[in-house]
Amino acid sequence: MDGNKTVLATIGKGGLFGEMGLIDNKPRAAAAQAKFKTTVVVVTRAMFQEKLAKCDPFIRALLNILADTIRRK
Repeated sequence: MDGNKTVLATIGKGGLFGEMGLIDNKPRAAAAQAKFKTTVVVVTRAMFQEKLAKCDPFIRALLNILADTIRRK
C-alpha cells in the first residue's frame, strides 16, 4: 500500500461493518478506524455460524447471493 487512506463510508450509531466477510468467508475489502470514542461489539465467525445454522436454508442462500452480488459491483 502507498499509505494513502480513502474514506469509503461513515458509519453512525447502531451501524455495522465487516458483515460481508462473515457471510461469504472472503477477505475484507477495507479496514475501519474510529474517529471518536466507540463501543464495538465483536461478532466472531463461530457466533455468526451458530446463528446462521438455526435459520431457514432459504435465508442462508439469499445472504450468499446478496454478498456475491455486492462484491461483483
